[in-house]
Amino acid sequence: MNPVLTIIYYVLYTLVKTGLQVYYRIGPGQGLPATEPKGPLIVLGNHPNALLDPFMVVSHLTRPVYFLGNASLFKHWFANWFLNTFYTIPIERPKDVGGRPIDNAQAFRRSREHLMMGGALYIAPEGTSEREYRLRPIKTGAARIALNVLQADPHQSVAFLLGGITYEDHPAFRSRVSIHFDCLVVGMDDLPGPADEWATVEWLTELLERKMQGLLLHSTPEQDERLMRSLDLLRPWLWGSGWRKRLQTLQGHLLHSGDQAEAWLSTLNQLVAQKGLTAVDPRWLDQKEPLIRLVLLPLAVMVLLHHAVIYGLPELLKRRLKLHLVYDATVRFLGGLIGYLVGVPLLWWMMGQVCSSWEIRLLWLGMVLVSGPWSWQQWLFFQRIRQWRSFQKATRDRQWLDTLRTHLSRLSEQAE
Repeated sequence: MNPVLTIIYYVLYTLVKTGLQVYYRIGPGQGLPATEPKGPLIVLGNHPNALLDPFMVVSHLTRPVYFLGNASLFKHWFANWFLNTFYTIPIERPKDVGGRPIDNAQAFRRSREHLMMGGALYIAPEGTSEREYRLRPIKTGAARIALNVLQADPHQSVAFLLGGITYEDHPAFRSRVSIHFDCLVVGMDDLPGPADEWATVEWLTELLERKMQGLLLHSTPEQDERLMRSLDLLRPWLWGSGWRKRLQTLQGHLLHSGDQAEAWLSTLNQLVAQKGLTAVDPRWLDQKEPLIRLVLLPLAVMVLLHHAVIYGLPELLKRRLKLHLVYDATVRFLGGLIGYLVGVPLLWWMMGQVCSSWEIRLLWLGMVLVSGPWSWQQWLFFQRIRQWRSFQKATRDRQWLDTLRTHLSRLSEQAE
């Protein structure tokens, strides 16, 4: 392995790991093996939050990890060079090839060679990223790559490190994240049949899927999945407890109210789909935007410029690229990571043009860094109030809104 690339890898690793710890409140990796598996290692993780999920799992490992990434990320020449240079192998999916047959022979060959040299490889086995709590059916790629290694060297064994990530609130700054791990070692003697038979591939895939389902909140019935989506929308009303308590409260209310609760819950989901909101907050309904909150926002031009670099540019990028909601947290995280590296030196230089005292500049800079995330959250809060009000003005029949508020107030009382 190139020593220069290894050094760069660990620099980026440290930077991203630190950034994740700042952005989220990440709990300790539960179930993580006391000693890191040696030899061929395939790391698997669920995929509800776009590009942050692989980093969330890999940050608990110390050895360098290659990544299996979808081929659509490699289309631009710079992205193709960067990803191939820094340990990423492109894998094709049906939606990446425009109707032509999928050809992943090279990706499987590179993955097998890397593992046979004792390397580690990260795979998102669901094949797509969706903001869900449940595990979507996993693809057979991970099992096929592992079995290819065993075919090439029957005396070898392949270790799987399985990670299950549960976000309390996927894009929210400083929200909680819990990660559970499990380890599985597979050798030739553990297989129910020959490694080149499709039945063996299906057996290993089903085994991995069952183990991963046990690491996160996996809801099997479709009704439970709708319930978890609704829990995301109703979180502000049930803020007083952890998500398990909120789920129990919501389940009890739906069971008690029956069809009536299902009706207003369906209306709420339609509202969110129509307006593109990520949640509904009771404070939005009657908020008057007190002046004191606006005064607390940083008013200096330098602070606003700093916030524009860190938060405005990522938001603009997301809108220009028309990214799916699942990329919200990724854009904010990477924008903040790059923005602080660029914005802080720029802000320091600008303050030097105004004030020659480094003590005052250091104090001002500290105030900016601390106030940044809070100010941005307040700004989004005001924007959502206006969005909710505009919807209310455009809605002729407000009877269902009153019913919704009554039910949600009752939920809030139960949670408290």
